[in-house]
Amino acid sequence: MSLHDDTARFARKLVAIRAQRNERFGPALFDEYGWELLLVLFLADADGRRLTGRDAIAQSRASEMVGKRWLDYLRQRGFVLGDEALTAPVTLSGATLDRIERFLADAMTALAD
Repeated sequence: MSLHDDTARFARKLVAIRAQRNERFGPALFDEYGWELLLVLFLADADGRRLTGRDAIAQSRASEMVGKRWLDYLRQRGFVLGDEALTAPVTLSGATLDRIERFLADAMTALAD
């Protein structure tokens, strides 16, 4: 099993835990739309899928207006690549993919201690 497989499995658990947290306390308390979009795009990459901006926003559970604003911000910062149209595919930059994978690997190590 590769590190990428392990971090993808861990990211899926994080997304599930975050969804449970939002169901119990409401999403407004934990406004992390940018991070949620990054996780959604990381998992799409792990599965070999490409998402449109609209698909990524829907999977992040953000409103379209808020999600578009976050995608634009992430694109401007170089975290996300792709056209501004919500119907266009978006993906993580290679550097962002590496950063998320390293973060998840470090988090898994910290939780194992």
